[in-house]
Amino acid sequence: MILPRWYGPRRDPPIPLVISPHGRGVPARANVRLWGDLPARGPFAVVNPEGQGRRFALYSWGDAGQVSDLARMPAILRRRLPWLKIDPDRIYAFGGSMGGQETLLLVARHPHLLAGAASFDADTNLSLRYEDFPELRYGTFLQWAARREVGGTPFADPLAYARRSPLDAARAIARSGVPLQLWWSTDDKVVVDQAQQSGLLYRRIEAFHPRAPVWTFVGTWVHTAEMRWNHRLPIALRAFGLLGAPRLQSSAVCRWGADDAASPAAYTTEIRLPGFERIGLGPAGGSLYRGVFPDSAAPRPLRAGYLYLPPNIDATKRYPVVYLLHGMPGDPVEFVNSLRILDVADQMISSGQITPFIGVMPAAGPNIRYDGEWAGPWERYLLDGVIPWVNAHLPTEPTAAGRTLAGLSAGGFGAADIGLRSPSLFGRIESWSGYFTPLHDGPFKGADATTLAANDPTKLVESEASRLRSLRTRFYLSSGPTHSHYFKEQQTIDFAALLERLRLPVTLRLVPTLTGEWRSQFAAGLRWALAPRGPALHSTPRFV
Repeated sequence: MILPRWYGPRRDPPIPLVISPHGRGVPARANVRLWGDLPARGPFAVVNPEGQGRRFALYSWGDAGQVSDLARMPAILRRRLPWLKIDPDRIYAFGGSMGGQETLLLVARHPHLLAGAASFDADTNLSLRYEDFPELRYGTFLQWAARREVGGTPFADPLAYARRSPLDAARAIARSGVPLQLWWSTDDKVVVDQAQQSGLLYRRIEAFHPRAPVWTFVGTWVHTAEMRWNHRLPIALRAFGLLGAPRLQSSAVCRWGADDAASPAAYTTEIRLPGFERIGLGPAGGSLYRGVFPDSAAPRPLRAGYLYLPPNIDATKRYPVVYLLHGMPGDPVEFVNSLRILDVADQMISSGQITPFIGVMPAAGPNIRYDGEWAGPWERYLLDGVIPWVNAHLPTEPTAAGRTLAGLSAGGFGAADIGLRSPSLFGRIESWSGYFTPLHDGPFKGADATTLAANDPTKLVESEASRLRSLRTRFYLSSGPTHSHYFKEQQTIDFAALLERLRLPVTLRLVPTLTGEWRSQFAAGLRWALAPRGPALHSTPRFV
């Protein structure tokens, strides 16, 4: 049990409670170390149950008795610590790995207990986990332990594994009304292929209930590294108001039953952007903010970026997000001064040309002279730092369909490279006068052939074509006249032809003159991505 130092029998106001089941093979004491001083900063209490499965304590894997014990934690604490006053409307569950699995099962089976839940790198399909165990260290032991704990193999007793799999409870989770955060890594080496674990769970929840209050945070961190006091755990807590605003509201309005699937979910009631200041107001009421997107793992120094918020932004709604990558050398201020995002976006929104959106303009490189690429540490900064922060602080549509990744020049290469390397994150990819093979600069200076191939959009799109078709990823390519050795109009035309050959939807737009080419491409790219009836999509390249 973790409590703020000052809390006790003589100073005992009602306090939020977080139930935090531990991961596979580690004791509750190890789970305690994940929280640091966060409970004191909240303030809130954290209970870290030791757990008990059918056979094992440290390998419970979602046993029904273990999940029931988690639901009994508030009652147990009241009995053992009668002076502890738990706020019954602010009970949450946070767990990583196996603890994330059990957190999700708690949501499915005891929704009225919880005001919110966060799952980090959870295994949601225990049958698939059993098949993957041989890839891990001590995999033979893990399969033996699973057979003992669950009662056989997935082939011999599939129902027993299904009962312990949140994926099989996706409908109940979707209709629970519990605000839910799903954090997962595309580079997880423990719960491998998280796209088919937490990622698939998210897609099923969305299919069962499109308005379910669920948010997904996707990055490339090591297994459960994000669930630590000095990493991204504060972001997850802040989203529920456990470390101050913003807060996902938890009231009866966001809890509905199986027969009330149309009930609305409640979202944040106010928007606060710590570290950002408003620097501009658009003609229709849109706002421009400047500040640094924080990420403790990113290279230093981090430069300031920008945020565009649409006119009359409503924190109870969700908005699509366009991530805009600047050129190199360069700075995101190019979207502010040269492309005039505040005026252009406000005018297009107020005239009905595009739907309201959130624009995110991060900065790459230590200074404006950085002549590198949106790759390596700057790709990780975008995926692991910027996107989670934006989802935690703004009312975004946190799905691939709600995200566009776009860039100009070197940013166009970055959009294509990053978008193809993380295809489940972005539903639309745009490159404006970009290039499509990695240059030998920045993180690619001295890189070997394997690294270059892993960041070559022409190779990536061929290897990922089937998955991209399945994900229904769309592409928008545009170019002005050739303006250097690296930025050739023909590269864009050739890449569009490659996409068409792979049967991937692509729109191609060519600007005939250098005069006004960037502003023209910028406005056309926004219109394509955000037209009220969706982007104009074509199965073959369209020349405009």
